[in-house]
Amino acid sequence: SRYEKNIAALYSTISDRDGREKAGLGTLKPYLERIEKCATVQEYVDTMFSICMETGTGIYCGFGIGGDPFENKRYVISLCPPATGAGRQYFENSANAPGIESLKKYYGEMLVLYGRDAGTARTESEQIIGLIRNLALHSMYKYESMNPANNRRLDIDGVEKLYSNVNVREMLEAGKINTDAIVELNA
Repeated sequence: SRYEKNIAALYSTISDRDGREKAGLGTLKPYLERIEKCATVQEYVDTMFSICMETGTGIYCGFGIGGDPFENKRYVISLCPPATGAGRQYFENSANAPGIESLKKYYGEMLVLYGRDAGTARTESEQIIGLIRNLALHSMYKYESMNPANNRRLDIDGVEKLYSNVNVREMLEAGKINTDAIVELNA
């Protein structure tokens, strides 16, 4: 069937490590080079924001603009929970422990490719998994996040307290986002 062919093609592509190595970074290369050049947290945030605006993609933990769930005639900035791909339910289910270990191993291998020694890579991959777990366990379940009554409302000063190492106003203004808008945090 068509679906079986699609699955086979996807599997073949995923398992073709040599082909991926030969293809290289392709169109990702200029973006990764821009990220590598960042010397400060602010430069990194500005670069990531710029890349997201250019490509229409999101960042690990970012924001979006959408309708105000309480007053549908205006738009609000919504700070989004981290897009880890592993939510609260995933970490709460002990059957997922092998998958979490695989992810930790993958992060370690990636860090070695970026020049870390094996011991440092292992430690840092554990820290990454710890951060993802912590963020996931402090987030709402999907059904909870869909309820507008569960959203905490913050003004720009509140957002700056959350992101104390980044000039939030500058970042939003760079994206041509009105910093006087109401901000929601889905936490």
